Amino acid sequence: MDVITLTINPALDKNSYIDALIPEKKLRCSTPIYEPGGGGINVARVLKRMSIEAKASYTEGGDNGKKITSLLLNEKITTQPIPIEGSTRENINIVDKTGHCQYRFCFPGEILKEKTYQDLLRFIETISMGSILVISGSMPENYPKNLFEILSKSCLNRKIQLIIDTSGEALVQAIKHPTFLIKPNLGELATLVNKKSIAVENAYEYATEIVQNGKVKNVLVTCGAQGAWWVNEKGKWFISAPEITVKSTVGAGDSSLAGAIYGILNQCDEYHSLAWSISAGSATTMQSGTSLCLWDDVRSLYKSISKG
Repeated sequence: MDVITLTINPALDKNSYIDALIPEKKLRCSTPIYEPGGGGINVARVLKRMSIEAKASYTEGGDNGKKITSLLLNEKITTQPIPIEGSTRENINIVDKTGHCQYRFCFPGEILKEKTYQDLLRFIETISMGSILVISGSMPENYPKNLFEILSKSCLNRKIQLIIDTSGEALVQAIKHPTFLIKPNLGELATLVNKKSIAVENAYEYATEIVQNGKVKNVLVTCGAQGAWWVNEKGKWFISAPEITVKSTVGAGDSSLAGAIYGILNQCDEYHSLAWSISAGSATTMQSGTSLCLWDDVRSLYKSISKG
């Protein structure tokens, strides 16, 4: 089964270190490290480390877009960039070595033109029937509000299993249409069910409500350091996160989604797919900056978790 990821609002991540964050001072930064960023791109990168080939498709513009493509090709990831006018955005991640704090500066992406969205639809029409399509990451400003309706219909017609990981109004729109799996965190789940907040122990109730509405088959709720829920019409499963030393949470959610897809592709049941999800997400938090998980760490955590 082919896996394709789509990142509509990717970013070039620029990572650096400073001795201390001091206002009004000229701060000397370390030589920056560049990494390709964005939900779907990260999913494809983690799957590659788990020996799963996934094609990464994303909007590409200007030097930042070309840099993302170059970095992905260096990781031997199959790419299919969708050209745009303007430039792909960048994010800046600064680590304060004195305070051991990480500061993340995220810039807005380009406002995409109608032609780009038509290109996205034409791209989906080239995906093989029965594939998995992962749409992950934030959405650009002023995206068409009927975008997920159109994408969902296209996937249904081609029997493509649609997986969506986004937030805000985009996620609200997404769940109105048939979707194989969504991966909200607790805050995003609360938004979906019009609650201010949701406790971990009650998350499955609201995830079940979404499943029972008949549009979403599986809900994977990530609860940070507390663990995660997997909910579908067959039942609910919860696994606590392992006790580890957390260095950075950047990319943990994307890694969790990649772990879940790994379980699905290997025909694991819900519990073991959830175990792979938590293992991949936790392994990424063991890395610094925007670095993603190491396969050896994922396997080690999975062995510990699955023995439960």
